[in-house]
Amino acid sequence: MGTRLDTSRLPTVLVGRRAQVHVDLAAAAMMSTGDRSFSLLHLLEAERIAAEVVRANVQARTLLLDLLARERRGATPGLRALAGRAGLLA
Repeated sequence: MGTRLDTSRLPTVLVGRRAQVHVDLAAAAMMSTGDRSFSLLHLLEAERIAAEVVRANVQARTLLLDLLARERRGATPGLRALAGRAGLLA
């Protein structure tokens, strides 16, 4: 069902909620199928919509840390760059 949700149709004043939908979908992907690449794509979309959500949201940061712990560089390109932009890499 989440794959059919078009967040671009939400009003622009709800930009934080639009990004949160993608954080929630990233979490759902990790819980249901463990699909790291799908989860990463949702986190990247959340960052595109509202970068501050990925930097400040505890759920997003926890997901990124989990993705980093299970990282396979070939399977999740862009993960380290996103984690760096979120301030998770020293």
